[in-house]
Amino acid sequence: MYVDYRMAPDPMVFGTDWHAVSIDAGAGAIFALGENGEALKISSAGNELELIDPPSDGPPDQGPLREIRAIRERVFAVGMGRQAYCRDHLGHWTRVDAGLLDRSSGMATGLTSICGSADGTLAAVGYRGEIWEFTEHWQRLSSPSNLLLTHVTEHNAILYASGILGLLIRREKAGWAIVDTAPLAHDIWDIESFDGRLYCGTSNGLFVMDEDGDLSEVAALRELGQLQCSSLSAGFGRLWCFGGERVSVTEDGLMWRSMPVLDVPERREMPSGGDA
Repeated sequence: MYVDYRMAPDPMVFGTDWHAVSIDAGAGAIFALGENGEALKISSAGNELELIDPPSDGPPDQGPLREIRAIRERVFAVGMGRQAYCRDHLGHWTRVDAGLLDRSSGMATGLTSICGSADGTLAAVGYRGEIWEFTEHWQRLSSPSNLLLTHVTEHNAILYASGILGLLIRREKAGWAIVDTAPLAHDIWDIESFDGRLYCGTSNGLFVMDEDGDLSEVAALRELGQLQCSSLSAGFGRLWCFGGERVSVTEDGLMWRSMPVLDVPERREMPSGGDA
């Protein structure tokens, strides 16, 4: 999930005053990530503020972090310069970007998303279509596109990654391949697996993939007046759609309802384009 808002400086809520660029739930808690390495664990035991602060080549040097993701019993964070960090069950953050981190001062590189697959593999995607996988070490895989990849997730035991200009790719035995997304041509900012279907969130509607692999727009959201669907989140039997000043939720993928929202700042999107 990619979001961007100021966490309320209220001790009854989060008690912070920094922007959360990503939030995820797992390992018995909710985790929020700040672009400068701030991390917040929210659980029944209370809120614990942590900091991803390596001695060198951290966010101040490499650039902002982009996503936090709970994968099995651990939590990962990735960002610019191909930074990658892992949090263990004791709350210790360590680097896991050996062979991945880019220390060059050339063209910008970065990871936008990371996820785990059923077989234990980690997959990370990012700028200029980069795809990396980890089993015993990080390995860069051939990508079918040089467009910005925005999110990666597992759906029905298959890894999918989304990108700008309607790009959707899938991990197959022979490698990653492009999925036909016609008539979708909008930037896909988020993808989420819910109730056996894959949803694609864009700035101009929400789309869902059927059993045959065809995409169609979720008309119910447009009827509610929600066009921006740039952030999705599934969990606890619900699929949430965030965009602009609107939030909608469904429990079955058919009936949607709008939720009241107070003062939601505009979402800050990542650079687009083939060289992003």
